[in-house]
Amino acid sequence: MAALKMYCSSAIVGTTIGTSLESRTNGTTLASGEFVGLKMMPSLKVASFSTRSMPASAAPLSQLAKCWNTLSTEKKTLLHDMYDQQKQSPWYDNLRRPVTMLEPLIKSGVRGVTSNPTIFEKAITGSAEYDDQFRHCIREGKNVEEAYWELVIKDIQDACDLFLPLYQKSAGIDGYISVEVSPLLANETQQTIDSAKYLRKRVNRPNVLIKIPATLECIESIKQVIASSISVNVTLIFSLARYEAVIDAYLEGLEAVQGDLSKIASVASFFVSRVDSLVDKKLNAIGSEEALELKGKVKNHLFLARKGIMLMNVEHPFEIRVVSFIL
Repeated sequence: MAALKMYCSSAIVGTTIGTSLESRTNGTTLASGEFVGLKMMPSLKVASFSTRSMPASAAPLSQLAKCWNTLSTEKKTLLHDMYDQQKQSPWYDNLRRPVTMLEPLIKSGVRGVTSNPTIFEKAITGSAEYDDQFRHCIREGKNVEEAYWELVIKDIQDACDLFLPLYQKSAGIDGYISVEVSPLLANETQQTIDSAKYLRKRVNRPNVLIKIPATLECIESIKQVIASSISVNVTLIFSLARYEAVIDAYLEGLEAVQGDLSKIASVASFFVSRVDSLVDKKLNAIGSEEALELKGKVKNHLFLARKGIMLMNVEHPFEIRVVSFIL
């Protein structure tokens, strides 16, 4: 990794958090629907996304916009404190039109947005905001899939533009918007590479992250896309072994970059809540006092194990930052 030592990149990691959890920063329990921030262990970063990941579900944007709009009347919010005091970057896991509804969230401390096909499916089918552009696409002879991507790319571009000032002010550490390749390509190495390059070219914004699933076939895709100087958000990581493979792909991709590493950002999204939920169900089934005491604690062991893997695989100077999710 000698070549990497010439550059200062950031290590990033993400974790999907459940709807009710304990914040290790202050020991208070936050119920579903509240703003949740957790200090995550680092994973990879390619040049700008501080350690973070993406949640599985989020409250409707309109509801959060109202909440944050109220909060923004104050000088500082909980989200500002999370970043200023603990260097946690809150990201919002939702996106829909009008994208300008993100503005009060930005003012209240949200520092990034993630999306996925499910989020867009709900947005497009649950709103008339997309109808005019969809009809225009059909009149132009585009099929349904092509029309879908036109709608998605427009939202991603608009969101990137809203967060661009934050991206610039933070020197590429925050202000990212994530867009995911088609889930139909999850087992297709080369098609995933081609799709990631296509999305990066079409969106054409410096603060976009291309989400790629951590399937076995896409590990090579991750490496090749990063080697092409494209910022990546690796999603759907469910095991420590796969997480380690993602780190290796990330580092090998950086080694192959012909240019400035400071313009590449990357995130690893470790789905802790999925594992935690499954284990908790099994603990409930066991029903013993010892089993019930372990509920909700699996995520903590995964955090520590992930940090150990990170420290074993990544050499200095990698900036280790914090990630938080808003559910």
